[in-house]
Amino acid sequence: MARHTKGQRAYMERLKDPRWQKKRLEALERAGWKCEWCGTGKVNLQVHHGAYERDLPPWEYPEESLFVLCDHCHERAENVRAGVYRALGFISPWHHKHALTLLRELQAALAEFGEEAVTGGVSAEGA
Repeated sequence: MARHTKGQRAYMERLKDPRWQKKRLEALERAGWKCEWCGTGKVNLQVHHGAYERDLPPWEYPEESLFVLCDHCHERAENVRAGVYRALGFISPWHHKHALTLLRELQAALAEFGEEAVTGGVSAEGA
């Protein structure tokens, strides 16, 4: 059995809180009880936090930062996030503000155009 840190154990306890259970149920219902990445609904589904904020209880995250994923896609999402974090680690801290600007522009483009915003790949104009 895997050992967890004190912080991980405390976080797992917070996931038992009725406020999180309610928020989780709302996310599952919003997604139609299907994985938002691959569309399957016949497997275990998890509510994935797109990002974590220190000391913020899980039920206080905004709805748009919660994603319903099957176990397989949840693993994929965690691996991709780890890759993003590693890539950021090779950019000097004083340039992180530029990475943040690019991510916010991507977020806005996805909100406005959906998947078509990235279908042909992403280019950094003026880079």
